[in-house]
Amino acid sequence: MTLEELSLVGWRNLENASLEPSFGLTVIAGQNAQGKTNLLEAMAAVITGSSHRALRDEELIAQGEVRAHLGAQIRRPSGSFEQTLDLVRGGRKERRRQGKRVVAGADPLGDPLVVLFCPEDLGLVQGGPAGRRRFLDQEASQATAGYGAAQRTYQRIWAQRNTALRRGEGRVVDALDLLWATAAVRLTVLRRRLIEALAPLGQEAYAAMAPADPPLTVRLTAGTPSEDPEMALAAIRARRQEEEARRTTVLGPHRDDISLAIGDNELRAYGSQGQQRTAAVALKLGTVQLLQQASGARPLLLLDDVLSELDGRRRELLAQQVREGQTVITTTDAEFLPERLQADRWWEIRSGRVAEHGAP
Repeated sequence: MTLEELSLVGWRNLENASLEPSFGLTVIAGQNAQGKTNLLEAMAAVITGSSHRALRDEELIAQGEVRAHLGAQIRRPSGSFEQTLDLVRGGRKERRRQGKRVVAGADPLGDPLVVLFCPEDLGLVQGGPAGRRRFLDQEASQATAGYGAAQRTYQRIWAQRNTALRRGEGRVVDALDLLWATAAVRLTVLRRRLIEALAPLGQEAYAAMAPADPPLTVRLTAGTPSEDPEMALAAIRARRQEEEARRTTVLGPHRDDISLAIGDNELRAYGSQGQQRTAAVALKLGTVQLLQQASGARPLLLLDDVLSELDGRRRELLAQQVREGQTVITTTDAEFLPERLQADRWWEIRSGRVAEHGAP
């Protein structure tokens, strides 16, 4: 797929603008705190419907404004269509495709796809489980039909069950147990299948960057004790006394993690910083391949100022991926880009204002 045009109004610190990214490589140059990340965030949000870093949607609306609007013209093999995202202070966000409300996964032609790689992602390995679950939920899950609905269903039941535990409402917890077990197993099964599909692609990307290292292994460490609903139900009921004491649900996908190892060594505990960063890059590159295999379309790749964080070998592998589809890169130093990353289109951003320039 290709992002042909992006329009934005009232988004973060950015001035109202309309951009036409290149079909190949677009570079957004500018110093720190000028709005580069906000612009890539807008590109991802208009496609996925959510921000990768905002805790509340209202954070995305410019100060002094009551609403924000994003519009995108997106092309896929079947043709071009418009997709919009609207936010209103104190109101609900609204996503539309060709003027109709978007229901994720309902389009028989598939949803548009995007992979965003930012400096924080280099800490995927060293960071906590929440970041790795977020990676699955926000990006890799685009390859799996029904994943978003399963994740939202589990989140809702989990929240209701936790509320009942805090209030000491035992009968409500009893009523929710079977719903919890069904939803937990469904999400666990989808996550395991997703990891099984991603693992060999991540392993291949890691081997390309670090051929002398033992192979990278990627596995799901599940917080649900069984993929059989009856056994999961029995397990959660056996922990009721502990849950009542802690006032929270102690089992389930909200405790899932991704286990990463190099050979026999657990990567987070024993891997070097270089190995950990290489694994993070490999997960992202594997996700690009996974989405392309699942949909037949190359996802939009957004690279937010990560090249300066990588050594030459990792930059080269990213450069190879960049030239295979549409990519938008941000950078503070245009001269720092590798030769093969010379832009097809070049933009500069200053104090939230985006202006096009010729490549330097």
